[in-house]
Amino acid sequence: MPDENDKPATKADISLLATKTDMAGVKTDITLLKTDITRLDKKIDRVAVEVVKTQGQMQQMEERINAKMDTRFSQVLSTIDAFAKKSENQNTAVTLHGPILTEVQVGLKDHESRLKTLESARP
Repeated sequence: MPDENDKPATKADISLLATKTDMAGVKTDITLLKTDITRLDKKIDRVAVEVVKTQGQMQQMEERINAKMDTRFSQVLSTIDAFAKKSENQNTAVTLHGPILTEVQVGLKDHESRLKTLESARP
């Protein structure tokens, strides 16, 4: 049996579509569609508000993390600076004490030789 939907619409078919009951149904469908669209718009608005809130929270979290990282970075730099200062002080001390220690050793050897001379001269 051939399908009737394959045939083109006739004027009678079109007049059947335009009856008042069909138009009332279309109006009802349009009204329901408008209601659904309104509800959907409200839901989209709520989602948009939540997205904006979430973005704000993410921004705050990022700022807190950056602040903590800056603090930690500053602490590391301060520690490195303190260590560098101590190292410079040690280097300066070695540089200054080197010649002094050399002089002390020369004086000590001189004292040792004088003591040996004095001790050997005793009867």
